[in-house]
Amino acid sequence: MKNLILSFCFLTIIFFNIQADDLINLVQNQYLNTKTFQAELLQVNIFSMQNTQLESTGNIFIDNSNLVIEYTKPYYQFIKSTNEFLTIYSKNENTAFISENNKQVLTTILHFQSLVSQDLQFISLSDNLQKYKVLKPVEPLTSLYIFIDIKTNLINKISYTDDMDNLIILNFLNQRLNKPLTKPIESFIIPSNTNIIYQ
Repeated sequence: MKNLILSFCFLTIIFFNIQADDLINLVQNQYLNTKTFQAELLQVNIFSMQNTQLESTGNIFIDNSNLVIEYTKPYYQFIKSTNEFLTIYSKNENTAFISENNKQVLTTILHFQSLVSQDLQFISLSDNLQKYKVLKPVEPLTSLYIFIDIKTNLINKISYTDDMDNLIILNFLNQRLNKPLTKPIESFIIPSNTNIIYQ
């Protein structure tokens, strides 16, 4: 009886690994030829040292290699990544940071096609979401997980932990692939009276 149970568990693991590989392939195909992408964003930051939590809402806009993360609440700001620059603008502080280094953690992990092309480990299936661990997360992340909706074959959620042990959870709602953006990337412009800091 014990051997039968062990055999069943082994076959179950193999079955889920096959299913997981198939799902990853479907997700890669979904994002493979995506020229434009848009989604509503619900982001939760849990700061371990301060024992506090911040919830932000906004939108994500991607047009080829250009990306904008627009936060509308609790205060307005946007992160804009292009081939040349990374711009972080805060309306509340009336300040913008501009850097030639256009790589930032959020802008890196939001390139879904490259994200699902990494080494992944299937973790669990719950509420139609398959959870995967990214085995080699980009620094300074210490852990990175993606959650795939098995009904739509789309990435529904990403969670990661940084080197300060802060947990960030990104939820993606109402995703639009290869449809005109409701806000063009070029429409995100720093206001003229903004204090600009070049890094």
